[in-house]
Amino acid sequence: MFDDAREPERGGPRSTDGIVDPTGARAWFTLDRRAPSADVADVVGWYWVSHWNLGDRAHVQPVIAHPVVNVVAEPHGFAAHGFVPTVDERRLTGHGVAVAAMLRPGAFAVLSGGDTLAPAPRASSGARPRTMPASAVLGPSADEAGAAAVEDGLASRVDDAVAHLDALLRLAVAARRAASAARRAWRDLELVTAAVDAARDVVGPGETVDVLARHLAVSVRGLQRAFERAVGVGPKWVLQRQRVHRAAELLAIDPGQDLAALAEHVGYYDQAHFTRDFVTATGTTPGAYARRCAASLALLGPGRVADGGGPVRATAATAARL
Repeated sequence: MFDDAREPERGGPRSTDGIVDPTGARAWFTLDRRAPSADVADVVGWYWVSHWNLGDRAHVQPVIAHPVVNVVAEPHGFAAHGFVPTVDERRLTGHGVAVAAMLRPGAFAVLSGGDTLAPAPRASSGARPRTMPASAVLGPSADEAGAAAVEDGLASRVDDAVAHLDALLRLAVAARRAASAARRAWRDLELVTAAVDAARDVVGPGETVDVLARHLAVSVRGLQRAFERAVGVGPKWVLQRQRVHRAAELLAIDPGQDLAALAEHVGYYDQAHFTRDFVTATGTTPGAYARRCAASLALLGPGRVADGGGPVRATAATAARL
């Protein structure tokens, strides 16, 4: 349903941040995002439930990966999925559902005892995310909780599906809070969270790591080490990915805007670098992406009903609120 009735919260559960061409995606699957409970809000960014019913059709959905781990329950299993530096693609067929917790950057290292599921340093185009069974991190009750979440997700009981994961994560987070061996991982997570929030809301993703470190009153090397231990990539990479996410989100809302001005707005001072980073993350140039989003907005005009992942009514006006 893509939460049509509400304004997006930038980088939060109301946004479609990370979905390539979110308006066009409406024709293939529904997407619901929910905020986590207070007990796990420092570990979980948001929960998401995607549901599709494609019959004999198939759809490949590109995703602009966040530098995070998603813990995903699907009919064929429950696993933690890392991220890749290049475009990530999800193939959807038949009738299915995914119920997931998108963790905050650095949070998986707290739960796993130090593993980040980060990509290899020289991961090539087409590389698949690293995975780990959810039970290896969340305990032996994980598979049962995942199966229950899938059952509710298939029945479109979104809140019930999310509640299974939230209850499971509350137990896991409480155990890690009590573990003395996790203290440094919690400190790293606190610093990474402060850095990501500051880059988005205060200093801006266009600033350098030096400026970000000064704002946080830490050394550049200390900030880099915390990111490397907790996220598996450095803060410079995370800042760059934030810029691309923001640019893609703005192009989905207004595909007709000037690309040079957009590049500057999200923190690039060189349009060639903007294009290079955008292509790496999305698989297409900013201009081609804008044309794709414009075509999707034009197709989903007043009164049109998108088929595929269930009846989703989307007009140009609601698409503008993505």
